[in-house]
Amino acid sequence: MGAIISAPASELPDRVDRATAARLAGAAFDEARWAAAAGADGCVGRDELLAAGAAAPADAGESATLRFIHVNDIYDLASLPSLATLVRDRSAGADRVVVTCGGDFLAPYLLSGLDHGTGMVDCLNALGCTHCCFGNHECDAPRGAGNGRRAPNRRGSSLGRFPLVPHAALLERIAQFGGVWINSNMPGITEGSPLHPLPEYDVVEVASRSGGHTRRVAVLGLLCDYAQLYRKSAFNGLAAAGGIEPPMDALKRLTGALRDAEQPDAVVAMTHLLDAEDDAICATGLCDAVLGGHDHAVTARASSGVPLAKAGMDATHAVVMDLSWSDARAATPAIRTTVERTADFAPDAEIAARVASHLAKVEAMDEMVLSSVRRDLFPGLRVDDAAAARGRRASLRRSAADATPPLTSVGVRNGERSMATLLASIVAAELGADCCVLEAGGVRGNATYEASLTFAHLRAELPFENLMAVVPVDGASLSAFVRDSRDRPDLRSPRGYAFVLHGDVGLAYCPERKAVTTVRGEPLDPDRLYTVATCVDLGFGSGKNQGSKRERNSQLQSLISRPFSTRKNAAMAAYAARHGDRLPDRDAAIPAKTLVMKYLCRELWKLLPAFDDVDADRSGFLDHDEVKRTYVAALMAVHDDGAPECESEKIAAENMVDQLIACLDTNSDGRVDRREYAAVAHGAH
Repeated sequence: MGAIISAPASELPDRVDRATAARLAGAAFDEARWAAAAGADGCVGRDELLAAGAAAPADAGESATLRFIHVNDIYDLASLPSLATLVRDRSAGADRVVVTCGGDFLAPYLLSGLDHGTGMVDCLNALGCTHCCFGNHECDAPRGAGNGRRAPNRRGSSLGRFPLVPHAALLERIAQFGGVWINSNMPGITEGSPLHPLPEYDVVEVASRSGGHTRRVAVLGLLCDYAQLYRKSAFNGLAAAGGIEPPMDALKRLTGALRDAEQPDAVVAMTHLLDAEDDAICATGLCDAVLGGHDHAVTARASSGVPLAKAGMDATHAVVMDLSWSDARAATPAIRTTVERTADFAPDAEIAARVASHLAKVEAMDEMVLSSVRRDLFPGLRVDDAAAARGRRASLRRSAADATPPLTSVGVRNGERSMATLLASIVAAELGADCCVLEAGGVRGNATYEASLTFAHLRAELPFENLMAVVPVDGASLSAFVRDSRDRPDLRSPRGYAFVLHGDVGLAYCPERKAVTTVRGEPLDPDRLYTVATCVDLGFGSGKNQGSKRERNSQLQSLISRPFSTRKNAAMAAYAARHGDRLPDRDAAIPAKTLVMKYLCRELWKLLPAFDDVDADRSGFLDHDEVKRTYVAALMAVHDDGAPECESEKIAAENMVDQLIACLDTNSDGRVDRREYAAVAHGAH
């Protein structure tokens, strides 16, 4: 057969080094021939290389295909059984299959608060995921959370933060993952732990079926470094401290090192970036393909001639990308990309059973009693003497009346209702904001609660994401926001107005003056810049990602500056247009339901007996069994033996006890000591 060199002879360099010769001529240019032909410069001439090609073995014409099956941004387990079947079916016909997950799979989804991503990693392991990289949500924690420690909020109290995936849990998930967790640009993430540093890349080999030639593909994992995307505690503080290397810098550094150390036949970058930055990476020509994430949109296109593909979110689609070398002569792979709907594949029974076992925790949560209905449940109503001396008790009189049980959300679109006030108050407290404005359309339970609140009630009241973030707003503009939502003829209709804004317990609005009169129970200062917690979809989800370490190109800037819905509030829309630099990124927001549940878990401790009454064995620690016995006795219907009456309530009790311990357990030892108990429950008994 002819020469195995795929490039025309005229395009080959005059002198070729050992690595290039091995890649182009493979086994045909063995060590003995190399030693005889190589000159003092360590290279061989073009003619010698072509001659070696003429002696290629007969099996050099066989192809080698490496198949990638890629998903990203998985916030729901529901599609994983069908993804497992897709992986099994689409693995046929390839010489090797790599299953990748491009970040954002530990959080935020409902199980995150229960198992810190354990169920997700268990399912990914079972369906054969071989590689993953970080997404920006992999260490999701509310502001002030870091390594399980508390930070004082702006109101001076020490509030337990209760992150979705605390740093210690992230390290556990890394250890749990059965594949290769690639971390190309965040060094130090495992520092101080028993884990070894994560690899910056992985080299995957694929051989033709007869072994005539083997190809090496380097896989990277690049995380976005957008500063506004991360809370201070994210990734144990690394993100805020500049610990994420700019993805473009990491790409250039690693591809340079790979050329020297690994001589890969191709480079594939897993990324968790915006489309525009993926395009910039493709334009460098440093990688052969990009498998992305973060945008939540299904993408399959060429960018600067480089295949770029993303699978959307929730594993409803999967990217199938083949890198194929037709024979030993091929210098570069032919790349074929398709996107398939996972719903077109029957669910795998084993993975479906795993998913069901993990979701049983969520279903049982409906039975969890989160709180009794009582006046002092409202943050801000427990006013100390110093505050009273400043007149705050009087300013809170209106809200205190609203806070008297029962709680209700009936008619929430027609005017102030105690449930909306409670929810806004909790969000403000959890985010450490001066106040919160919450739209009526997001509070949808339409119910009255006389005695207790369960998780089912919370889900009914907050069925949507209600992504909350903190925005700096001057007092005059804040007053205009509320006035724009309240001064509406719609409020007098039977249905009311979905976009009326409800304030927290310290925010008062005077209909006669058509103005906000107090914030934090103190007179409104129109010139003061307040921190306002609000839903990002009210016009404050800019996606700007301002403050990254370098100037971004104009294409990227125009893409990430796209506005989110301003809905019906003209004052908010005008403020967003004037102060784009103040707007948070949508991806940095936290669901209101998550914030409320964490607050209620801490408050629940105040319904339980004193520390010594719970500590039955006098060990000085409250363990799982002691807390469970006390919780069940205080808040659940029980049999004569003290056990919950039905199986779902038993599971609910287990889940609730895990939540209760987690919200106080600052040193992550799985129990509560006296100091931890006092930090939240002080003054309760």
